Amino acid sequence: GLQVMMPNEDNEWEDSCEFTFSGCLPGSTKTLLASVRSEAIETYNPTGTEQNGDDFCLFTLQTLEATVTTSYRHGLFAPLVEEKKEINFPPMTAILEASVTTLERAALTIENSGAFPINDDKCVVSAMVLCNTPIPFSLKEWDVSLPPMLRLDDGGDMNSGLYDRSVVEGEELFFGFRCVRLKGSPKTSPSSPTLPVLTVVLQDDFGKTFRQVLPLDLSCLEEYLNKEDENRNGTVAVAELRASSQSGLVGAPVTFTYDIDCKNLHKDRDCSEVVYYLSCTEADWIVGGSIRGTLRLSSHSPSSISFVGIPAKAGTIRNFPRIELATPQLLDSSTALATSKRILVNQKHPSSFLSLAQSNVNALACVSLSEDF
Repeated sequence: GLQVMMPNEDNEWEDSCEFTFSGCLPGSTKTLLASVRSEAIETYNPTGTEQNGDDFCLFTLQTLEATVTTSYRHGLFAPLVEEKKEINFPPMTAILEASVTTLERAALTIENSGAFPINDDKCVVSAMVLCNTPIPFSLKEWDVSLPPMLRLDDGGDMNSGLYDRSVVEGEELFFGFRCVRLKGSPKTSPSSPTLPVLTVVLQDDFGKTFRQVLPLDLSCLEEYLNKEDENRNGTVAVAELRASSQSGLVGAPVTFTYDIDCKNLHKDRDCSEVVYYLSCTEADWIVGGSIRGTLRLSSHSPSSISFVGIPAKAGTIRNFPRIELATPQLLDSSTALATSKRILVNQKHPSSFLSLAQSNVNALACVSLSEDF
C-alpha cells in the first residue's frame, strides 16, 4: 500500500528499491532518507494473479517492509583485508527484516454500522467512522457500495455538511444514506459475496489524497429483507395491536384492538374468511371478550377485533396477547389452532405497558362475634 522514492535518483515512485551502503564501522550509524506515499494495496489470489479490488484490501493496513543484508568477515581476516589480498572464502551474512505499518490503526475505521428500515421500500444505512490519524485531513469525497438488494435513493446522500470538513484524531463522523429496496433483486451468494463498503477520500494540506476503503456490516438488514421476502411469498396477514392506554392499574381492564390486514389472503378466491384465536401468558394478562371467532376478509380496509385484557402483575409488561389465524376447515378440536396449518401472521405490538399496583383499597371491616354455649 506504499510507494517509495529514493533521493538523488530519477524521481520516480516505485513499489520497491534496492541500494548499497558503504562500509559501516562498529558503533557507527547509517541513515537513509526516502519519500513515501500512499498507494492502492496489491494482493494476490492463490493462482498468483494480481487483484486490486476493494474486497481484497478491506482489512490490510499500509505497511513499509525493509530488509537489510550485511556481509562481514571474521577478525582473523583483518591482516588480509588491510593488505588488500584476495580472500577465497565467502563472507558471513546476516539478514534483518522489519515491517512497520504507517499507523497502529488505519486512518479511518468503522466503529459502528447498520441499517434501519423506514418503510417497506426504503431504509437508511448509517456508519460511524473514527479518525485515527494525528495529522488533520479534510473529506474530499466519498461513495458507498451496496448489496444487490439496495440502491442509493435520489438525493439519498445525507452527508453534504461533511464536504471539505477538517477532521482530527479521535473525532467521530456519522454518515447516512437513504436507500431504496430493489424488488426481485438477486440475493447475496455466500460463494461470491458483494461486500458493502464505504469509500472515503481524504486530502491533506498539500492537496495529496488518500483513499480509505471501509467495510459495512449490513447482515441484520439482509436477514430482515430476506425474511420479508419469505413472508411475501407465503400466505401472510399483518396484525397490529392497539391499546386504549399505555399504563393502568393491576386488575383494571384495558381495551385492545387488533387491526388485521388480509389483502394477501383475499387474493385467494378459496379464502374468503378465517378463524382467529387469542392467547396470552396468564402471568401477564387475563384475556376476555371475543377471544375466538370468524373474521370476514375485506380487500378495501383492514378488519378489526376488539377484546379486553386485564394486567395480572405490577411492573413493565412487554408481552401482549397474540392472535392466531387459520382457514375454517383447518380448525382442530382443541382450544388452539392446528400449529402445522396456521396462516403466517406478522404481528406488531406496543413496546410496553406500565402496570401500577393499587395504592389504596376501599373495603368495609366488620366485627365477627362468636358465642360459646
